[in-house]
Amino acid sequence: MIPQDTTASTMIPDPEFALGTSRELRMPPEWRNATAADYLAHRVSRSPRDLLAHTQRIGLLAELRDEAGACGALRDLHIALGPAGRGLRDRLLGQCGGLLGSACRESFTGGRAGHRHGTAVLDHAVEGRLDLVSVEAEGPRPYDRLAIAEAELTLGNLAGARELLEEALDDAQTRERALEHLATIYATTADAGRLRAVGARFPEACARVPSWSEARSRLGVA
Repeated sequence: MIPQDTTASTMIPDPEFALGTSRELRMPPEWRNATAADYLAHRVSRSPRDLLAHTQRIGLLAELRDEAGACGALRDLHIALGPAGRGLRDRLLGQCGGLLGSACRESFTGGRAGHRHGTAVLDHAVEGRLDLVSVEAEGPRPYDRLAIAEAELTLGNLAGARELLEEALDDAQTRERALEHLATIYATTADAGRLRAVGARFPEACARVPSWSEARSRLGVA
């Protein structure tokens, strides 16, 4: 797992998708019960773009062997993410293992949204047009990519996180936070080539990120 650098090198507004990367995705043992699952469902309903609540809820319901709850939670994640984060959705679907019946599992294959389910709390938000969530056909926005990448890092998927972070470099608002994570990934995977190439593209931004110079020193990149 990549350690999370929470030091901000510039003032960047909070992303619309929020993931508390300094917190555990797995609930503490004493909280792994149906009451905690209800609490996380409430958090999702209040803050549909809180990826921490989504991932904790899906993992908890998988541990509790609650197939109906897990189907609804996966449906909620798809509603919140829209076309973004398919890799993350697929990994969380796989986390449910053999818990899901064939009908539920097949409804999520190929990036599909699953069926309407009584345990999904966001179907009502979409149906009632409360503007809690929105689905944009053109794909994820820059902050969406950054937050999904941070979720992938927490789950240990370095390659998937790296791709999203490199895309996030194109937006000035997300660039320096993306560089912080990329520096750690490049140093961990000894990828001097990518470190050098990205540094050449964004020399001024890289100079403002302390972890970037540390990665250059570690990999011997001038």
